[in-house]
Amino acid sequence: MNMIRIAQYAGAWYPDEPQNLRSLVTNAILASEHRAKYQHGPYRFAVLPHAGLFYSKDGIAPFFADGLSGIENLLILSPSHYASLPMDVLASAPLSKCQTPLGNLETFHLKNEEDKWFSPIQNEHALEMVLPFIAVQKEKPKICLAMLSHFSEPKIIEKMANQLDH
Repeated sequence: MNMIRIAQYAGAWYPDEPQNLRSLVTNAILASEHRAKYQHGPYRFAVLPHAGLFYSKDGIAPFFADGLSGIENLLILSPSHYASLPMDVLASAPLSKCQTPLGNLETFHLKNEEDKWFSPIQNEHALEMVLPFIAVQKEKPKICLAMLSHFSEPKIIEKMANQLDH
């Protein structure tokens, strides 16, 4: 099945016109490089804001300021704001690509992905807000979108980490 995650929040939570979006994202990245408290990567992970880009761009931008050179795969994890996920679940769908106003992003897959998670992943704004920052990069890694539920006990975290093999 060819599952494409469309840019559902473009035009509402951020510009849908490519030139305006590119300007918003690249200006946020440039501004983050000039802040006194800017900490250079490379990063292995980050907890990023996910409100509309007009509000969250300054919190997302530092993660992307040093580019994504050498990164082949980037996993974007989010809580679910709209779907009720069962406890101890890492939800991922077999996406073929992710659409942005700046072009499509290629994907990679987790071994536990299921078609039933496509709709919740499509509707999750927290997953979408970082995609324009990836789309402006010179070197674009493959991405995977996934959502986490809450954990019933600490040993489940190791189980979920093992599901990240692809």
